[in-house]
Amino acid sequence: MSTIAEPTWLPYLHTRPTARAVRSAPPPNEVSTETSMVAREPNLFPLHEQLNRIGLLRRNWDGYGSSRPDQTAIEKTHQLIETVYKPIATLTGWQSPHVNASEDGEIVLEWWHGTRKLTVYVGPHQTTYVKSWGPNVVNEMEDGPLPEDWVASLWLWLFG
Repeated sequence: MSTIAEPTWLPYLHTRPTARAVRSAPPPNEVSTETSMVAREPNLFPLHEQLNRIGLLRRNWDGYGSSRPDQTAIEKTHQLIETVYKPIATLTGWQSPHVNASEDGEIVLEWWHGTRKLTVYVGPHQTTYVKSWGPNVVNEMEDGPLPEDWVASLWLWLFG
């Protein structure tokens, strides 16, 4: 029986869960059922609850020395999703993001649509994005500060 070697680039195409924070977070029954004060949209309650669980992680939550999720970043994420929910739901329909924490304490929101991926990093002082449509970092990715009109530009690029 012969074995075909896996190309070195193939792991980049596999969907690997990046939500180590969520798996490391306390189970839902150990978290307060209260959500952020900004929560108004009932459809977002599970997302707010997940953010609150991520907020309970401590320093080194992943065993690699990562920072504790920043509380200001968590609150900014609560506000961000509440602000964009209705425009997005009206435009293309809401797609709940994959949510986790970065090693720097930012909150990471990820959406996929086919080969396109949009990642938003919410930090205490800035919010940035990375959009990708393939594995080539030079030709198939773009990043920068999250524009104010990101729903009209980045969201439509992803789902339009």
